[in-house]
Amino acid sequence: MTAEEVSVKFKAVWAAVSAVTVIVVGVISQLVTSPPTLWRDAGSQPVFLSYVATLVVAAGFCSTMAGKPVARPTFGLIAVGIIVIVGYFIAAAQFSCPFVDGRMSVGWTYLPQAADYVAKNPQITCSLLIADYTGATDTVWPKGEIITSWIGVLALYIAAISLVATIVVRTMQSLAAK
Repeated sequence: MTAEEVSVKFKAVWAAVSAVTVIVVGVISQLVTSPPTLWRDAGSQPVFLSYVATLVVAAGFCSTMAGKPVARPTFGLIAVGIIVIVGYFIAAAQFSCPFVDGRMSVGWTYLPQAADYVAKNPQITCSLLIADYTGATDTVWPKGEIITSWIGVLALYIAAISLVATIVVRTMQSLAAK
């Protein structure tokens, strides 16, 4: 075998390992945490969309990184991964509220009816407000704000999971190189 054939075979093996890793990390991440959803009537499409988008982006990250030689562990990648994960949890806490069995994206400006309701109930929490509106967050905040916060948190979620998958692949590759 020539060096080029070995390189091609190595990249193919690591691409397959990357794909398996992405699927496993994607499934585990959905069990640990998932991005918030949109308003009640939006249904569950965003959950499916986030899972598929995460798999596609993570597979791209891992495949790109898997073929590159590893001289030492990529601490820079780990640091970026930690920063993005922390950023995701901060953004999710800031731009979503717990409701039923997950989190729902919220906006930052109340609609007039909701502003009056909050003014009359100053002690109300975000979760209780959503419950009082039966999950119809689009009647509490403008849809544009909800979508904007959802896209931002979803992008951080996808980046965080993709980086975790990439770190796992790079760590496996580093251990295999020793």
